Amino acid sequence: MKVLKLAIIFTVVLSINAFSQKDSKEFTDFNVSEWTIIEQVNGVDISYKVEDIHDLHNGIHAQFIFIQATNTTTEKMSIHWSNVVWVDNNKIVNNSSENDVNLTIEAGNSIEGTYDSRSKNPNLLFQIKFLNYTDKAELTKFVLKQITVNPL
Repeated sequence: MKVLKLAIIFTVVLSINAFSQKDSKEFTDFNVSEWTIIEQVNGVDISYKVEDIHDLHNGIHAQFIFIQATNTTTEKMSIHWSNVVWVDNNKIVNNSSENDVNLTIEAGNSIEGTYDSRSKNPNLLFQIKFLNYTDKAELTKFVLKQITVNPL
């Protein structure tokens, strides 16, 4: 009887954990200039927007996707996901942790990607394309995989 109870508890715990992970849909619309929600998970809104950056000092003219996570709860939250991108319609497979995003956000606060070499969250932005070259590879799609949001 104890084994049956433990099996039931184990199954319930696994089921809850499996349902707390979520993948975003595939995003290919890069004509978004205002924050647009990608997913809402456990009181955290994950959004994106697209901006053209003209860094004259470094000679960079490019279009970027910026990601923002907003904690709408009254609790400190831990957020995790993995970035998956396609360049020229080819999925970029990189199994290293450099594509993983791990954030801790205080209640009522936001964290967003910035175009800054000192950014603490470099995985919160993706370069779509160069604006001054037409013969360079371009980002064609992105997905946020295995989004998990848990209170701390």
